[in-house]
Amino acid sequence: MSSIKKTIKRSILSNPQVRSILISLFDPLFEEKLSRVESRLKDEIVQKLYERNIVSGQGERYDPIQTNLFYDDLCHIPRYEFAMNYVLKEDTVLDIACGVGYGTAMLGSVSQASFGVDISQVAIQYAKVMYSRSNTKFVVGDFFDNSITADVVVSFETLEHLNGQNFNDILLELASFSRRLVIGSVPYQELSGNNHFHVSFNLDERNFEVLSTLGDISFFYQTSEGEISLKKPSKKIQNLLFVFSHKPVKDSLS
Repeated sequence: MSSIKKTIKRSILSNPQVRSILISLFDPLFEEKLSRVESRLKDEIVQKLYERNIVSGQGERYDPIQTNLFYDDLCHIPRYEFAMNYVLKEDTVLDIACGVGYGTAMLGSVSQASFGVDISQVAIQYAKVMYSRSNTKFVVGDFFDNSITADVVVSFETLEHLNGQNFNDILLELASFSRRLVIGSVPYQELSGNNHFHVSFNLDERNFEVLSTLGDISFFYQTSEGEISLKKPSKKIQNLLFVFSHKPVKDSLS
């Protein structure tokens, strides 16, 4: 079992705030059951959270414990591990559309500070309880109203959900949040209508050309097994990852 899973399961039992939240979500019998069979109830708690879509957002949000009780997802954590390789210890990091916050905490472990922003109050409440650290904070916020900037901005599996602006404007908005790097991902060449939560489909390298006018952009490819490579793999590509770096100020002015 990963250290992330162990941390969450310990938190469920030892943190009074978590206990109170979970009990209030279900029924008074949880208090009695929790005291008698805590070791077996841990998975029941997160299973109920998942089944009732209280935190999972009908399956659109990933959590290492909740999701992995039902199926193995090999892609989410490798994306954050990939991003961690680009973060410097002195960096501040913004995780925009952070979901339940496990990735924000991962980024905080290698940076000066990390901030998680998500539009879901329930997800942020969960994140604050489970993943807040001295240098990792969470706030409720909308992508288009975001005022937090950071050295590095991370946004995985977000852009395809956003409506109300054309895709170029969304990318420019995302880039404006960062001072140094933007690291993100989208489903690769997803067929129209494949996911009813998505509004942008058939995304690939061509959709990111606007960023090349502001700096340098590199693409990486992720398979369903979680493998990430610079070269296109022979296996089916599930996600397109991109790393955008702003031009240095002196270059921008030349």
